[in-house]
Amino acid sequence: MTTARRRSRLLQVAIFVACAAAGATLASGTIPYDDRPPLLATQEVPDGVPRASHLNDVALASVAPDGTVELVLEADGALPVEVFRLDGPERLVFDLPGVVLPPRLVGARIRVGSRGVVRARLGQYREPPNALARLVLDLTEPHRFDVIPEPGGVRLRVAPQDLAASVEPAPEPAAVEVPAAEPAPEPAAVEVPAAEPVPEPAAVEVPAAEPVPE
Repeated sequence: MTTARRRSRLLQVAIFVACAAAGATLASGTIPYDDRPPLLATQEVPDGVPRASHLNDVALASVAPDGTVELVLEADGALPVEVFRLDGPERLVFDLPGVVLPPRLVGARIRVGSRGVVRARLGQYREPPNALARLVLDLTEPHRFDVIPEPGGVRLRVAPQDLAASVEPAPEPAAVEVPAAEPAPEPAAVEVPAAEPVPEPAAVEVPAAEPVPE
């Protein structure tokens, strides 16, 4: 066998082994997230709770004047959520493992227009059997977030990171000055007039007895 044929044979074997390994990875359902940065948070589905497989809807629930934004994700069960951040430009990414989007939500964009959230974007990052739906928030500045489980979905709340620092602390209750109690006035001295001396009884003059005549 010539050197060229040996090299060709070895190349075929290498390709076969690589394909077999990839097939085994797909069959086991474990695909590494090589393209993702470290996760900031993970919400698992509790044991015994039905896990969502389809996302039904995404709605912009509220936009507050301070920049706080809430989105509600409705699904056919409890949603697992994995969160990470990307920069250049600033983004928050919410991955939904094992979840499939309906066709009308694939590529959907929700304009937010708050202080720091430009829009929300949806996409099917991976198809079944290793489905992964993804929601991306395009930001103009770093935001903090909360993932709040709700029946049949989750609520995502994001707010500018400096919001907590800009909130003025509640004023302390004003001290109530209690006036010092005035001392009770001493009772006025009652002047008791001095008792007048009792006049001595006047002397009674008894006339001398006349002598009895003999």
